[in-house]
Amino acid sequence: MRIVRTLAAGLILIVLGVSPAASASPATLALLAQMHRVFERTNPLIAQVHVLDVIDDATRPGHLYAALATGVTRAPSSGKDELFGVFVLDSTLTRVMKTIEVLPSGKLLDYYVCISFPCADTLLVRGYGASDHGAPVYHRHAWAR
Repeated sequence: MRIVRTLAAGLILIVLGVSPAASASPATLALLAQMHRVFERTNPLIAQVHVLDVIDDATRPGHLYAALATGVTRAPSSGKDELFGVFVLDSTLTRVMKTIEVLPSGKLLDYYVCISFPCADTLLVRGYGASDHGAPVYHRHAWAR
C-alpha cells in the first residue's frame, strides 16, 4: 500500500504543475507516457495524462493493480477531448500490462468515473455526470489473474 501512496503523491505533484523532473521518478514518467500512447489512439490531441486512482486485488495484494487515468486535450470542447482509461499495471507499478477500456467523457469536464472490485474476479467501472448523474456508465470486466 505504501507503494501506491508514493506513486499517487508523485502523480499529484505532476498534476499540480510542480516540475516533473524534480518530483517524479523516471519510472513514473514512463508509466504516464505508456498511458498517453493509449489515449492518443483515440484522440491524437491528448496533451495531459493524470492517474486518478490505483487499487489492488484484495485476494492477491501486490501482484496486479487496476489504474484509472484521464487524458485531456489543451482546449477540451467535446467528449473525446476528455478520456478515461482503465489499465492493468504490473506489481512494480511501472508498466501497463493491459488496457481494459478507454471511454470518452459523458459530460465534458463534469464527469465522475470510479473503479472497484465488487468481487474477486470482477473489476467494475462506473461513470456519471458529476452535477446531475447523467450519461451513466456501468461496465463489468473479468479481472486478470
